[in-house]
Amino acid sequence: MKKITMKNWIGYNFESSSGTTDEFKKFASDLKKYIKQELPELSIESFSVGHFYVSAFLKTSDDKLIYINTSDVRGRFNSILFRTAKSTKDFSGGSNNYCSVIDIKRIVSVY
Repeated sequence: MKKITMKNWIGYNFESSSGTTDEFKKFASDLKKYIKQELPELSIESFSVGHFYVSAFLKTSDDKLIYINTSDVRGRFNSILFRTAKSTKDFSGGSNNYCSVIDIKRIVSVY
C-alpha cells in the first residue's frame, strides 16, 4: 500500500466553489487514508465530508470517542480540532485542542 502524506495539503489554497470540488474530494479521501495509516489503534466510527470541511469520530480500543474537525479548509488548511466525545452525536464534547495534520498522533493524548 502506498504511504499517504498530507504535507502537500498544508497551506494548500483550495478553489472556492458552491459545490464540492474534485481537489477537496481528493483531500478528504487522503485524510481518511492518512488517519487509518497513522492511527491504526483507532477505528473510524463515522467520517463526514461537508462543504469544504471534514469531521469524524474515532474510537479507541477501550471504546472512548474522539471527535475531529478540519473546519473550512478554503482558509488554507493547517490544523485539526480534536476533543473527547460521549457519543457520535456529541459535537460539543470536551475541551478543544488543535494539532497539525502532520502531528495527528497527538490526538490520542486527550485520553
